[in-house]
Amino acid sequence: MARNGELLAHMTSADMARDLDLLRAAVGDERLTYIGQSYGTLLGATYASLFPGRARALVLADPVDTDTWTNRPFEAFREQSASFEYLLDRFFAACAAHQAACGFGGEDPESAFELTLESLDRAPVSMTGPPGTVDGDDARLAAVQAMLSPRDRPRLAASLASAQADDGTGLRQLADEYYAREPDGTSPLIDSQWATLSVDQDYPHAVAPFLAAGRHAASLFPHAFGNSGYSELAFGLSPVRRRPFRGPFVNSSKSGTALVIGMTHDPNTPYAWAKRLTADLGNARLLTLRGDGHDILSSLNPCILGQALLYLEDGTLPPVGATCQREPPFGSYGNVAHRRCRPCHR
Repeated sequence: MARNGELLAHMTSADMARDLDLLRAAVGDERLTYIGQSYGTLLGATYASLFPGRARALVLADPVDTDTWTNRPFEAFREQSASFEYLLDRFFAACAAHQAACGFGGEDPESAFELTLESLDRAPVSMTGPPGTVDGDDARLAAVQAMLSPRDRPRLAASLASAQADDGTGLRQLADEYYAREPDGTSPLIDSQWATLSVDQDYPHAVAPFLAAGRHAASLFPHAFGNSGYSELAFGLSPVRRRPFRGPFVNSSKSGTALVIGMTHDPNTPYAWAKRLTADLGNARLLTLRGDGHDILSSLNPCILGQALLYLEDGTLPPVGATCQREPPFGSYGNVAHRRCRPCHR
């Protein structure tokens, strides 16, 4: 606050959207072509709402439910936490069904995970190399982080197995990634997120609601409870008092139709959010990737990339109800429902 007090009030998504429009004008583009992922989808939806008719194309992948996120943030974080728990269940089922690839927990990885947490809660383990220990809460954060991409599920399995052998190095690495922690212990990304969310989101400026939300989260989410409630208190305690743009989020018919891309099993932005954002924007088309993760674009799924490129090049939208398929981690999901579906088509 001492260094950036005047700037903090202008860290809103609406201010960033205005900056985007200045950049559009500076490069001489009549209309904006924009690709946003996760939080970037909120920025894209904000731009479309503030500048009707100025968006040529908007790709909004892993989308945020902008209305719930900004106007009912406690609700949004509970939905997010529930999604993380569901993805953990899918991880345990996949791990059990494909032990040769997973290598953790035998026939019952979920029970092995709980026993590992109990052991770490009682007696934290050390790491190889850097000093320090890893406890049960570190392991919970590591598990939440690993749900963001199927590529990290084998890392989580190997790290849990190592923790059983008293080496917490792998879990520490995943937990540090959750906080985007730099080698010097700082986290500029978390700082910038706080600066934006604390003014974007409609939080109360009192402690009691956060304590109540934290108690509720602890009763609902045995592993992802740290994602909501108590952890949101820093947003509510922000000294900035400003009401920025919080909707309605719409995409004018004068703009190009937005392409919203949602993943059916996304831990961070649940698939229901993709449906809600598509409905709220109105002038939008939903493309679905059936699979796990919060990394639609960086997954380099050829079906998704093909459709996105067609759209960005000449505005060609996928058919209504179009879907793409992503291979699940470790193979199929055993006794967890996982529907195969046709490849995305034109």
